[in-house]
Amino acid sequence: VEMCERFAGRQAQQLAVDRPPVQRLEDIDRATGLVLPAHNLPFRGLHARLDALIGGHEQSLEKLRAALDEPRRAIDVFEALYRRPIDGELLGLATGEALAHLNYLWARGQIVRERAADGVDRYRTVQ
Repeated sequence: VEMCERFAGRQAQQLAVDRPPVQRLEDIDRATGLVLPAHNLPFRGLHARLDALIGGHEQSLEKLRAALDEPRRAIDVFEALYRRPIDGELLGLATGEALAHLNYLWARGQIVRERAADGVDRYRTVQ
C-alpha cells in the first residue's frame, strides 16, 4: 500500500504539473499543427484533442467529487472513474490512478483525507 501511495502521490503531482505545458501547446498554429504521437497515427487537430482530454479529465474529477459525499477508500471510487469492473489484473493500475485523482483534489483543498483506524485513507468532500 505504501508503495502504491508513493506512486499515486507522484501521479497527482504530475497531474498538477501537466497543465502548464498543455497550456503552452495553445501557441501552436491551429490550422497547420500536425501531431506526430509516440503511439498511434499522426493527426491534425491538436487543440480539439487537448480540449477533449481536458474536458474528459474535468468530467472525471466532477464524478469523483460527487461520489465523495461520504468517506471512501480509493477502491471505493472505481465506479465513479471507470466504465467497467476492475479485476485483479488492473487493480494496481486502477488504484494508482484513483489515488492520483484523489490526491489532486486533496492538494487543491476540494476534498479532505482522513486516515482510519485500519490505516487506510478515506476521502470525502469538504463539508
